Amino acid sequence: MNKLTIEDLKTLVVKARDVLPDAVISGGAPRDILHGVPVKDIDLMTGYGVTKTVLERLAEAVGGTFVVEEPLDPSGMEEFEWEIDMGLGRPAINVICLDPFEITDPVDNLHDFDFGLSQIAVTSHGAVMTPAAALDIACNRITYMGDRGREDWRIASSAKRLKRLEAKYPNRIFLNCDALRQHPEYK
Repeated sequence: MNKLTIEDLKTLVVKARDVLPDAVISGGAPRDILHGVPVKDIDLMTGYGVTKTVLERLAEAVGGTFVVEEPLDPSGMEEFEWEIDMGLGRPAINVICLDPFEITDPVDNLHDFDFGLSQIAVTSHGAVMTPAAALDIACNRITYMGDRGREDWRIASSAKRLKRLEAKYPNRIFLNCDALRQHPEYK
């Protein structure tokens, strides 16, 4: 994996905004870059409707290839996530459409992320984070923000994510995670 920087993500956002004016990159990529951990993939969020034509234009704008025709949605119910292959060993871009969800603004959506440390985004102006992310960074911890009435598929996704976060960040203190560790997807 290439060593990405926040500036690299900012450049991607600027290019993406030529197609999706509200696009931000959030979650794992900016979190991992800020902590010197390899980036697995890049989540690009938008509240705009996403069509095949939009995805093809976006792929061209960021220098990638739209290759996945079917959405990669973890819910099994909604169609909201697609992939752009960036080639040359670069992390793929997951295009996530927030239109089916209650919070459709990509920056406001940060507050709904399941782990405080992941509540980080890169806009065309630079990195932003929620107070929960700032506190997790300052206290060397990762806090599960609670299920807050989430659908089962989202709790299952959080349990899988917890396992990955524990492997990536073994020296962090994990708070409020006991129930997730009991979930079948964590095992």
